[in-house]
Amino acid sequence: MSLKQAHVRFNILDNNKDQKMTLSEFQESGVKTFESFDKNKDGILDQQDIQLAGNSSETHDGFRIKLPISMPMPSNVTEFIQQYGQGKDYVTLGDYFSARDKQYFSTDTNADRVVTEQEYVNEFTQRFDQNSASGKEKMKALSIAQFGLIAQGKKTIQANDIQNFAQKLNQEITQ
Repeated sequence: MSLKQAHVRFNILDNNKDQKMTLSEFQESGVKTFESFDKNKDGILDQQDIQLAGNSSETHDGFRIKLPISMPMPSNVTEFIQQYGQGKDYVTLGDYFSARDKQYFSTDTNADRVVTEQEYVNEFTQRFDQNSASGKEKMKALSIAQFGLIAQGKKTIQANDIQNFAQKLNQEITQ
């Protein structure tokens, strides 16, 4: 499914449908993404944009919890700043373009200044595989932590331990 999505996404990014994506075409989609997070339209993503966006903790697909195995795509202003802010508490369009430039040129494996569909899909697959491996480790650690919270120091757990944990978790999620 994700691989098919990579092909579809390439064809969306390839505006003139010449089977080659230029840096300009790639950055054009970046402008749209940046502008969707820039709530006050000042060209900087910062605390004001976080406040204007509200307290949404939903991911782009409507879920309230982002699994560690999902692709690392920002779903809200806070995540965007974390991913592209380089340790700062804000992101400029220039910061974002710099990160996208690096991604584009690393995707252009033959350095001909255009990205083919195969190069795009290969880069996506590589990032997906890296993220999957990392996500599996995070999920394993999460499972161990969850068991610890459910068991509360006991070596075994009972059904009511799981029910109590689920109730507490549900309360946290809905707040």
